[in-house]
Amino acid sequence: MALVGTFPGLSGLASTAVSDAPAVEPEAAAVTGDAGAASLAQPLLAHIKDLGTGEISLFQGEREVIINDPALARRLLSAVQH
Repeated sequence: MALVGTFPGLSGLASTAVSDAPAVEPEAAAVTGDAGAASLAQPLLAHIKDLGTGEISLFQGEREVIINDPALARRLLSAVQH
């Protein structure tokens, strides 16, 4: 299952997931701060690679961060099915 697009509020969900979930790539550890106070300079895209494991690739500009968060993956899928 793959979802690609931009969704209002996704940056807050993804920022929380990146800081809380174990990251595959080391740059995910650099995400800190108040997600509500930050603004996006570029669109944030989420690609759910595996709904079962919750593997999600987050793309912003040239950067890709991979997280594993099954609950977030299910919430994103639910958001686009309504």
